[in-house]
Amino acid sequence: SDSPVSVVAQTTLNKKLFVNFQKNLKNCFTNANFFDTICMATSDRQNEVREYADKYGSVVIIGDKASSNSRKLYEIASEYSDNVQFIENSKGLDITKIDPEKGVFLTAGASTPDLIIKEVNRKMENRIVAKEENFAELLEKSLKTLHTGDKVTGTVTQIKPTDIHVDLGVK
Repeated sequence: SDSPVSVVAQTTLNKKLFVNFQKNLKNCFTNANFFDTICMATSDRQNEVREYADKYGSVVIIGDKASSNSRKLYEIASEYSDNVQFIENSKGLDITKIDPEKGVFLTAGASTPDLIIKEVNRKMENRIVAKEENFAELLEKSLKTLHTGDKVTGTVTQIKPTDIHVDLGVK
């Protein structure tokens, strides 16, 4: 059809789903316009889940149940693993489902506070050890600390009356 069509992707949409949708829609509408507003950090986390979820005995997704971003991570992880826990905090974690010998892949929604991640970490750290490093050390290595005066490059992803969201491309 020659009808004008525009498609805007939600910032937390599953990137793979959006790409497949684009291909199918282009077959029906030759002049479709696509606006991919999917956050790079979100996309990177989704790709990491696809890459690692089946390499570990269990997967833990930390995030708010109402968060589209976190739900997408859970949906993707469930495609690759039969042992996925989607928790909002450490109280939801069933430690008995984690086999230390098989390891655990842990990720969190983009808006999950570090405090919640560290809370889950405390519950797991005596149980999970990877390559002679404890979970707390691995977590600290994955988080980039910013200091006043640091120069960083980022992309403004959202502007609200009270705050601005900037993707710095780090976890």
